[in-house]
Amino acid sequence: MGGDAVETLPLNEQIAARLRDDVLSGRLPAEQRLAQQELAARFHVSRIPVRDALRMLEAEGLVTYHPRMGATVTALTVADLDELYEMRMALEPANARRAVRALVPADDTALAEHLRAMKASTDDARAWFQAHADFHRVLNERSGQGRINALLDNLRRQTERY
Repeated sequence: MGGDAVETLPLNEQIAARLRDDVLSGRLPAEQRLAQQELAARFHVSRIPVRDALRMLEAEGLVTYHPRMGATVTALTVADLDELYEMRMALEPANARRAVRALVPADDTALAEHLRAMKASTDDARAWFQAHADFHRVLNERSGQGRINALLDNLRRQTERY
């Protein structure tokens, strides 16, 4: 029996993905309180996967826990943006050099298509960010550096909030 396997993600990962999208898109603005009970009701789950999802987003820098107050969407500051770009600048050039040496013709075609999509979406920020992410994903995958690529993807997503 052929076909593609369907991957079922744990609830906490599904919730984290939805909340991540809400934060990065601005639907959940900076400093918005994230009450576990309300989120549990929204997603029709218990508080445990919500708590775990919020911890995942805290590790990504998108959520901040405050003692006795709970979680909020992490505030945006110029200092944070400077730090994010400093980290990206420390990692991306070496990763890109490694990736460029491993590119194949199909990658060139994909990269050019993503650049065209970026140019064509100047009035659609969401489409531009998606094309930008796709460009970097194609390039970074060729570096063979899985942990660095995951970190760079996380840093890129965080800078998109700004």
